Amino acid sequence: MDTTPYLSYVAQKYGRVCKIWFGTRPWLVVSDPDLVRKLASQSVARPLDLTTFLDTLTGENRHIELASAFFAHGESWRRGRRAFEAAIVHPASLTAHLPAIRRCLDRFIPSLERYAVSGTPLNAQKALGDLMLAITGELAYGVDFEVDFNADYGETEQQPRQHERKSRSAKANAAAAAAAAAGPGATLAHHCRETFETFKLENASLYVGLQLMFPSLAPAIRLLATYLPDANQRRIMTAGAKDMAEAAEKMAKAGPVGNGWRTVTADGRHRGVGGGTTMSSSPFREVGGGVSGSSFLAAMLEGRKGAEGPLTDLEVVAQSVTFILASYETSSTTTSMALLLLATHPGAQRRLLDEVERTGDRELTVELLGELPYTEAVLKETMRLYPAVPTMFRHARNDICLEHGQVVPSGTFLVMPTFNLHHDPTLWPQHDRFIPERFLPSTSTGGGGGGSDGGGEGGGGIGVLGSSHPAAWAGFGIGARMCVGHKLAMMIGKATLVSVLRRFSLSPVPGQPLPPAMATGLTFGPREGVWLQLGSRQTPVPELAA
Repeated sequence: MDTTPYLSYVAQKYGRVCKIWFGTRPWLVVSDPDLVRKLASQSVARPLDLTTFLDTLTGENRHIELASAFFAHGESWRRGRRAFEAAIVHPASLTAHLPAIRRCLDRFIPSLERYAVSGTPLNAQKALGDLMLAITGELAYGVDFEVDFNADYGETEQQPRQHERKSRSAKANAAAAAAAAAGPGATLAHHCRETFETFKLENASLYVGLQLMFPSLAPAIRLLATYLPDANQRRIMTAGAKDMAEAAEKMAKAGPVGNGWRTVTADGRHRGVGGGTTMSSSPFREVGGGVSGSSFLAAMLEGRKGAEGPLTDLEVVAQSVTFILASYETSSTTTSMALLLLATHPGAQRRLLDEVERTGDRELTVELLGELPYTEAVLKETMRLYPAVPTMFRHARNDICLEHGQVVPSGTFLVMPTFNLHHDPTLWPQHDRFIPERFLPSTSTGGGGGGSDGGGEGGGGIGVLGSSHPAAWAGFGIGARMCVGHKLAMMIGKATLVSVLRRFSLSPVPGQPLPPAMATGLTFGPREGVWLQLGSRQTPVPELAA
């Protein structure tokens, strides 16, 4: 059984707080919203070492992974967090990023016209994956990832598994060679795709299973993985952060923000590789080639973080890689599922169309996107039903008192399934139905669902079929480690839905499983893609057969 439905099953059978064994490790599964809010806020300094569950990376790959925002702790985590906040949270930062989003959408949307004209089914998950890779690549590095939007997103034939296994290595090598020949942007795009492929269960190395079963032997198992790798381990290492980092470093060294890496000093100056210092300039300046001055990497290199100390080269690389990995797959999964839900719920699609039509042909701006409450409600309801990150993990840094005298011992692995919160019938009436109106303001219930704990934008209540509990919706996480890029992610999602609905109507493809079969890897997404039928904008929204 897949991890996400399994955690839902154990909560239903054994209660909102229960212990399960994952290999030889006990996990405390917490699905009570009050306790989730408490534990997520109190267990910040020592996140669970998920690297012992997800991969067996070694050497430089592992050093980069441990320095990322996913796994860092203490001052290293705080420095990275502040850099993220400076680069993507401030309103000026969001405004500066929107032109890149528009450029990518202006290239992507016309490429879909051939599916509306021919009637060929579109794999929206694959198509939006390329779109989000292009967007996050430009936002992260300020360069063109050279994503080909004319690729075939309409293939319906699947290769037999046996042939796929035999040809996988050759295909990966050919793709890597082509990407390297095209440039560092294409190389980064290739490694992003490969990284997410390696996190799928069927692509896991044998050593990951051994590490799960015998955690105390992890150092020895990693040593074996280094010198006696199986095919999947070799693929994981090839797709690892080291190669992404090398491509990022090439772009940074070529960019006008500096010749080579520079360590930013506490007084706002930065020291180059040669030892000289220069004053930090505006992070949103226009540049010609190399790293764009409005990109996340440029912000990291310019040191927009006050006087809390320098970011090391390793931290700059790790956070830049994190930026892409944290947003590419989650955004494509959420937006493709939102389109599928709109296709299968004509009433919701028509209501969203009404909202989109009121925008006319105005250019997408931060102000315009802020005037789309129903579009935002569609995205939030999609994230409630199908959270891209279905589980939050924490590592108890000290004893934590629960209710009724219960104590969580220091060092306990805490598992808090977002999916369980989102499907709790006591929190969400008709929890299995797609009802975006849950997230529209209502005079019948109080606030909730917004602000810092809920991860939403704040300012507005939850509809009558929603929950006012601050931990009932955790689409972007809860507490200090919630997704720092939630405003940027929502902006990208809304811009994408508006752009698609301005040009096309949506209907499901016959044979598309409803609900789709889902699988948990690094994210929770459709196992076999999201297949849609596109119609021209003049085509009425189709009614579904009863």
